[in-house]
Amino acid sequence: MFCDIEHIPSRVFSCQTLTSLHLTVGANIYSTKPFPNSLNLPALTTLYLGFVVFHGGDNGRIEPFLACHRLNSLTLDYYRIMDAKTLCISNFMLVNLNMRSSYLGECFEMELSTPNLCTFEFGVTPLPKLCGSKSNLSSIKHAYIDVAMLVNDVDTPLILLSWLLEVVNIKWLTITSRTLEVP
Repeated sequence: MFCDIEHIPSRVFSCQTLTSLHLTVGANIYSTKPFPNSLNLPALTTLYLGFVVFHGGDNGRIEPFLACHRLNSLTLDYYRIMDAKTLCISNFMLVNLNMRSSYLGECFEMELSTPNLCTFEFGVTPLPKLCGSKSNLSSIKHAYIDVAMLVNDVDTPLILLSWLLEVVNIKWLTITSRTLEVP
């Protein structure tokens, strides 16, 4: 489904029987139209969100997938975080996580509480810092990392190293050449 966020009935984001959702909202990530900060979709197993803008709350954290208890596969494609410092993804069932974005602006932190995460594809610039005691990537078996190194960015290589130190049981790792480039 492709449409502007205001045209989607709010009940879609709290449907108790929906198992799969592929939603592209708008045509660019420079929009400021907010996506719902929480999805109450307890039966959802597969979620693709494209061109969404998440707005944070008072505590500087956003956790939009907390009530998606059966979520197995999550793709965030060209998303933006506004008014929040930390994106939290907490889900015991999540096995596949794919995050891509071309927005080079606001840097944020990420807290992952996903003990069964096996496959991780990441292409976000700048690379967010892992934070919180829950962020542990030791369950990941397959990872693909494609992060552009920006000029005068001294943090990204150190952040990338901290990510790699977390993937201790990895079996298959791909890091693109542009990720390894020195600007």
